[in-house]
Amino acid sequence: MTFDHDPDQDRLVELFSSTDSGAGLSGSGVGSGKTLVAVRTVAERKPERLLIIAQPNIYRGWRDTVKAVTGRDLKFCGTQAKSGTSAKQAQQNMADAQAGIPGWYYVGREMFNLKNWRKRYPKRKDGSPIMVKGKPKVERVRLDIWKHWDMAIYDECQMLANPDSYSHKSFAHLDADFKFAQSADWFGSKLENMWSITNLLWPKFLAGQKQRAFVEEWLDTKYDHFAKWNLEVTGETWPGFYSSTLPAYAALPPAVEPPEPEKRYISLSRKERELYEALNEYMAAELDGDLLVTEMHTTLYLRLRELCLGEFRIDYNTVIDKETGEPVEKQTIHFEAGDKSSTIDEIKSIMAEHPGEHFLVFTHSRKWAEKAAKDLGGKAYTGNQSISEKERLKDEFLAGDNRILVGTSAMSEGLDGLQHVCYNAILASRFSKSHEVNQALGRVARRGQKHAVNAWEIIREGTIDEGIVEKSVARVLQNNLAKSVEKKRLDAQRKSA
Repeated sequence: MTFDHDPDQDRLVELFSSTDSGAGLSGSGVGSGKTLVAVRTVAERKPERLLIIAQPNIYRGWRDTVKAVTGRDLKFCGTQAKSGTSAKQAQQNMADAQAGIPGWYYVGREMFNLKNWRKRYPKRKDGSPIMVKGKPKVERVRLDIWKHWDMAIYDECQMLANPDSYSHKSFAHLDADFKFAQSADWFGSKLENMWSITNLLWPKFLAGQKQRAFVEEWLDTKYDHFAKWNLEVTGETWPGFYSSTLPAYAALPPAVEPPEPEKRYISLSRKERELYEALNEYMAAELDGDLLVTEMHTTLYLRLRELCLGEFRIDYNTVIDKETGEPVEKQTIHFEAGDKSSTIDEIKSIMAEHPGEHFLVFTHSRKWAEKAAKDLGGKAYTGNQSISEKERLKDEFLAGDNRILVGTSAMSEGLDGLQHVCYNAILASRFSKSHEVNQALGRVARRGQKHAVNAWEIIREGTIDEGIVEKSVARVLQNNLAKSVEKKRLDAQRKSA
């Protein structure tokens, strides 16, 4: 693995390696080289003990980059084998990391939290457990087992945006001389989260200012009866200015700007439309002699989104009621391979226009992804799969043994290298988080892409699809505005250099 020095990346490395603020924040776009900048910063700061916290399935990319830039080994910590590290060695690495032994270590986000908290079951004075809804009350105690670190890196730091989450608390209390966080969407598509990430990295910067005061000072709002403090955030008062005031923040634009997807408007089939209209109006519909019932509006929303993707069938599962402890029958759905789907028909039409080419297909639904993969002759890539299985799927895709991956948001993060064989992406349905769409397109629209990227988005006319698209686009525009000042500053530096 080799890399060319990029002047813009050099400026970021200089900033992050020279700051004495105790932290750095990279908001660089997808495919702009965030990992490379982070590793080069490590090389400059020369920590004896380094902890990288990120998704397990992208360990190999970090490991190879660390080796290429520094010649050092990055040790995987966990309980299972991973990319050349045996289960026994991964467990030993975990023990060494917790014992304070020098070295550079890598741990998954969930494992980082799991090891840092212990469950405690509080009891009454008579020794009996305190019960909540029929179950013993559970409290969590932070253990702070990770000892002292010279440097700690948290990848995709939007995961830390909620100050009440265990993730936020774990990283906030991690004993590290220098904390580095990065994400193309570091505030998680909610501008008010800039407050929590700032407090996490630079606890004294806001001088104790509360989040509501931050929102009122820095953000534009409008009245919303259902929003927190009855304030809906609509944008920044001065777009991009707040981030420019932070002690050590920088952001590069995406190396390859993700294209605006070509919108393909399709009509539902007659049966799909009849089911959709019945559910939407009555919250119930007859399906193959059975009655599909949605008792809550949240369930209705989910079912309508699923129905937009194609016909489904009704299943029944027996579950235990949390309050009564009694078994109850729960209605759910599944997609059957080969069943009618107007969305799959449109995807096949698009693929027919590009015979023999690789495709990434994204959807919010794991069940539909598994069905679509079979119908399209590809493979499904979802959050239910093991790390080793995901690596195998990626290797098969790169080798050309499979040219179609149908994935959920699990495929939108951390997968690098796909751009060398693929330049086609289809959004079969939007994810729940708007920033994940850009991340998804960033699997192919990133550094190293040699072709013009093609992107399509399938929208079912006369359905909730159209509203979801409008809201998601508004969020993306808001995110881009938040970075506009930083981009202009870098452009000015580049011209004067």
